[in-house]
Amino acid sequence: MSDLKKEIKQEIMKDMEHLVGIITEAFDHKVGLIVEGMQSMRDELRREIRDGLREVNSRIDLTQIALREIASQGRENRAAIGRLELRFDEMDARITRNERHITALQSASS
Repeated sequence: MSDLKKEIKQEIMKDMEHLVGIITEAFDHKVGLIVEGMQSMRDELRREIRDGLREVNSRIDLTQIALREIASQGRENRAAIGRLELRFDEMDARITRNERHITALQSASS
């Protein structure tokens, strides 16, 4: 009977080892799928981040170009305003001279 017990015990151990092997293989497969999914997700996130950075950099470049253009226009406007101020000062001086001349003519004719 002892041999029968040993035989049954060995058979049960073989079955258990077989089941543990199957479970381990299934677990390994599932872990592999999870790792593969995580790697795929990581690659997709990297692509999205890289694309997003390209878009942000492109927008920054466009903003810098626009700011340089605005600064250039501001300098041109300041120069034009300076020229206009000189012209107004010249016109003011001429008007003042003309008013004095008219006043003098009016005084002389009276």
